[in-house]
Amino acid sequence: MTSPPQQRHPEPQRSRDPRQESRIRDWSVALFIMAAIAFTPPLVMVFDRPVLVLGMPLLFIYMFAVWGALIFMIGRIAVRDRRPPPGEGG
Repeated sequence: MTSPPQQRHPEPQRSRDPRQESRIRDWSVALFIMAAIAFTPPLVMVFDRPVLVLGMPLLFIYMFAVWGALIFMIGRIAVRDRRPPPGEGG
């Protein structure tokens, strides 16, 4: 016979500083707006020139640089969000 499945207890909710929550949310919204602006056609067209940088078109370099910067900043926000609140051993 098999034993009944053990119930998993939900992890206790960490109490966070409301200011930190607000700051994370503000950065997330600001990052979304910056990404939306960075990929709008008028701004992208500025970099759509027949110029090669290290053998690659300027537009490709712009797109990959912005994309990489966005991923980096999202990662920084995610790491900051996962840190335990001050005063809590973790």
